[in-house]
Amino acid sequence: MRKKFKKSMAMIMLATMIFTGEVQQVVKVNGAEQETKNQIVMSGNCGENATWTLNGETGEVVVSGTGEVSDFKNKDVMEKTKILTINEGITSIKAGTFYGCNMETVSLPESLKEIQGMAFYDCEKLKEVVIPKNVNFLGEDAFGDCIQLKKCVILGDIKTEGGVFGGCLPDTLELTCKCENLGRVIEPEENSIKELKLINGNKNYKIKNGFILSSNEKTLLGHVGKVKNVNVPKTVTKIGDYAFFMTYAQKVTLNSKLKEIGEYAFYFNRFKKLEITKNVTKIGDNAFARNEIKTLTLNKKIKSIGENAFNESELKKVKFYNNPTIKPGAFDKNVIIEYAGKAENRGSFAFANYIINEKTGFKFVCLDVNKIKGATGYQVKLTQP
Repeated sequence: MRKKFKKSMAMIMLATMIFTGEVQQVVKVNGAEQETKNQIVMSGNCGENATWTLNGETGEVVVSGTGEVSDFKNKDVMEKTKILTINEGITSIKAGTFYGCNMETVSLPESLKEIQGMAFYDCEKLKEVVIPKNVNFLGEDAFGDCIQLKKCVILGDIKTEGGVFGGCLPDTLELTCKCENLGRVIEPEENSIKELKLINGNKNYKIKNGFILSSNEKTLLGHVGKVKNVNVPKTVTKIGDYAFFMTYAQKVTLNSKLKEIGEYAFYFNRFKKLEITKNVTKIGDNAFARNEIKTLTLNKKIKSIGENAFNESELKKVKFYNNPTIKPGAFDKNVIIEYAGKAENRGSFAFANYIINEKTGFKFVCLDVNKIKGATGYQVKLTQP
């Protein structure tokens, strides 16, 4: 009778432990068997060949398996997660997988090759992340809105499709290799990156006077800290995409060697006056959009002005000394485009025929409306025959 009672009590206790998730495991430590308490309260699938388990005591979620991780959508688990450990074998973290997760730390495996867009978006308690050397792709906003992220270390060559941090830049970014489109990675929006460290002998970049430069100092990629006035270094021939994106700088001085200005290079700053120096031939899409530019001086060598390059400015009139390719929306529709000679068809602008009056000189412009391509609203005139 006593044996049956003990057996019944043992069954009840076991059932209670299973119901509460409390399980005793026997593990080997230095060859000796010891008992350890391991509360696995939840588990599930997070990919075709991937699973997760949650340790209720430590708040650690361990992801195991092979291939991609996705569909980690259990809100209860996301709230309880304090530590995320992804084991070797996982190669991809799909878009939005850990969106809004409550983790404070994350450990990523060497087998990982890509982190897709918004994979760790809005992980508000995440403080530090080390991206392993075999990761070669970071999606847009992969770590966006991680408002407490203090440090990010990138150990390998990285390609990106957009801004990685969604405006919430870490205080410190450490790079060991090359980061394609670095300007977008450190795209500041409102808060500039405070510190960029080149570690493990990284010779892909140089940092001088707060400017981030290519190793040969010919490409200006961005800046560290807040900037009020931009004086482009004398060695620079190209300003990279997003180099001074939304930095709210008040003045820019371009150097005489500069040849190209990239997309969104000076988007949303506070320039009121701008001189495009003599050797600049290309201005990228949105390069100076959303500034306060009232006066713009162009050179005679400019060949291409991108879409929306000077959109949403305070310009009233622009004068050209040659006939560059000007893409749709390069200027606001009410801007008067003034030519110092014959205006030829260059894409979005019309071919302008003019009439010469011997007494008064140039007087009238007739536009061939069939050749207007996307320039609706522009006023085009010539200042001399």
